[in-house]
Amino acid sequence: MDELDYGLPPQEAAYDYGDESIVHLEDMEHIRLRPGMYIGKLGDGSSHDDGIYVLIKEVIDNAIDEFSSGYGKKINVKINFGEKRVSIRDYGRGIPLGKMIEAVSKLNTGAKYDSKVFQKSVGLNGVGTKAVNALSSWFKVQSVRDGKTRIAEFGEGRLTSDSGIVECGNEENGTLVEFVPDATLFGNYHFIGEYVEKRVWNYCYLNRGLTIYYNDKRYYSKNGLLDLLENKVALAVPEGNPAGIESYDDWADRLGARELFMAMGNEDVPVGQYTQKILAYYGLSEEELAAAGCITYGSNVKEVTTQVSEATVDCGIIYQTDAFSAQLQVVDTATAEMCGQVIYPAAVMNVSKNPEAAQAYLDYLSGPEATAVFEGVGFSAMS
Repeated sequence: MDELDYGLPPQEAAYDYGDESIVHLEDMEHIRLRPGMYIGKLGDGSSHDDGIYVLIKEVIDNAIDEFSSGYGKKINVKINFGEKRVSIRDYGRGIPLGKMIEAVSKLNTGAKYDSKVFQKSVGLNGVGTKAVNALSSWFKVQSVRDGKTRIAEFGEGRLTSDSGIVECGNEENGTLVEFVPDATLFGNYHFIGEYVEKRVWNYCYLNRGLTIYYNDKRYYSKNGLLDLLENKVALAVPEGNPAGIESYDDWADRLGARELFMAMGNEDVPVGQYTQKILAYYGLSEEELAAAGCITYGSNVKEVTTQVSEATVDCGIIYQTDAFSAQLQVVDTATAEMCGQVIYPAAVMNVSKNPEAAQAYLDYLSGPEATAVFEGVGFSAMS
C-alpha cells in the first residue's frame, strides 16, 4: 500500500533527551523565570492587582504578622514615584540576624512554619519576601534587634553586599525592606498612589489599633471594622412546603437520594457560591446532581426566588433577606461551619470631614432602633 500523504509538514527531528537536558534552577532563578507562579500576573501597574502591588503586599503582610503577634504598632510605607523605589519599615522583632539573608533569598526558609513563633500569620508559604527580592533590580533588607543590625543588598536576587552583624546603638527593633521592581520583567511600569492607599486603608480597618504612615500621611482606624450585620444563607420552600423538607440535614439526605428538585444561583451569583460550599459540606456532587436533573440554575437571585414561589421546584437556597423580600418560607439557615458567614461591616473613615457625625450615625446603625429595622427584613445583628 502506498504511503498516504495528508499534506502535513515534515516533523523536525527531536533533540536528544539525556542527562544534560535536566536543568536545576536556583531559588531566585526559578522565581524570575516563572514569576506567575509566585505573584500572579506581572502587569505594568495600571491594574490594582498587577504584580508590583503584590510585591508591596508581600512585605506589608510580614509587618502585619509582627503586629498580630503583639510586636510593633506602626508601619512606615514610602514610595518614590520618580525612582520607583518602595520602602517599608516595621517595628516588630526584626528578622533574626544570623539567618537574615537566608530568610529573604532561600525558598522554604522562615519562621512561619513554627506555630509557636507565629500563631497568627497572613502568609505561611515562606515565599513572599523572596519573590520581592528575586523580581527586583535592587533589593535591600535591614534588620535591627536589641542594639545590633545587619544590612544586605541584592540585585535580581543575587547578593551584592552584606554588612555582617554590627552595633547600631538605640535604633528601634524591626525590619526595613526597600526595593525597585525590575523593569526588564514589569516593563515601563508605574505606581498608582490610589491603589496603594486603598490597600493601606484595608490593612488599618482589618487590624484595629495599627498605624500606617504612607508617604508621611497617617492612616489609623480606632475601632477597625465593625461587623454590623449578618445575612444567613437560607433554605427556602414554596408556600405550604409541599415536599415537607424539615432542615438542611433532611434536604441533604433526600437530595443525595435524588428525591428533590432544587433551584440555586450559578457560580457567578454570590449566594450560588455559598450553595456550592454547602453541597461540599454534605459531600454532595453538584455535577452529578445537575446531571441527574436535581438542580436548576438561576443567573440571579430573582430567578431562584421565582421558581420557589411558583413551586416549580421543591426548594431553593438564597439569602434570608431575599427570602423575606419574596415572602418565602424558610425552613433552615446554614451555619458558619457549612459555608462561612456573610458579614456586612462598617467603619468611620479617618478622612471623614465630620467624624463626630459619622460616628454618631454608626452608633445609631448598631443601636436597638436600627437593629429592629434590619432584623425586620431578614438581617441578623452582630453583637
